[in-house]
Amino acid sequence: MNPYTFIDKLKSKKHLLLVYDDPTFAKMIQFRFINNGLTKDEHCIFLTHGKPKDAEEEMKKFGINVEHFKKRKILHIYPIPNPVEHYHSISEGADDILKLAISDSEPPYRVVARLVPNVETEEAMAIQGYFEQKFHNTTFDNFNGSVLCSYDFSEIKSNNNWQQWLNHLYDCHNASIVPDKSGQYLVTNFNNGH
Repeated sequence: MNPYTFIDKLKSKKHLLLVYDDPTFAKMIQFRFINNGLTKDEHCIFLTHGKPKDAEEEMKKFGINVEHFKKRKILHIYPIPNPVEHYHSISEGADDILKLAISDSEPPYRVVARLVPNVETEEAMAIQGYFEQKFHNTTFDNFNGSVLCSYDFSEIKSNNNWQQWLNHLYDCHNASIVPDKSGQYLVTNFNNGH
């Protein structure tokens, strides 16, 4: 299935994996995911390690009426810290980010996020992988919404065990959009019980 068609037809809650080698394509998928939710009056949350204004400008270029949806209080863009730098613990840092994400929202949610900003090291990928697994196995069933997690393929591939990490990410999601060797993006739905 075409990735855009997949995103457009998304109805039930899903924990989605987007692995990309083209940042423009990634933004198009992320913003289409958000925009589809906004047009259905869903609360849409975009978590960024950058500046919210930068994310807003990118959304506007995509055609999202940011001011309108912010005024209606269904579009929320939050800057988030790296949970690894939390003063108590990494887990508390992740919990704080999740609480922030849904604090001003009502379900059903649509969330675009990734907790660790850069996964180019084995340690960072292990931490991010842990959070993906924890969220998927212990939180997602009770989470009323869909989540899109995005990864730059070059960051994953900088890890020695990148294929293992990619397989781990597949196991922690309901579906994926991933480039194949020819540069086409493939959509895969997983039967992993969640």
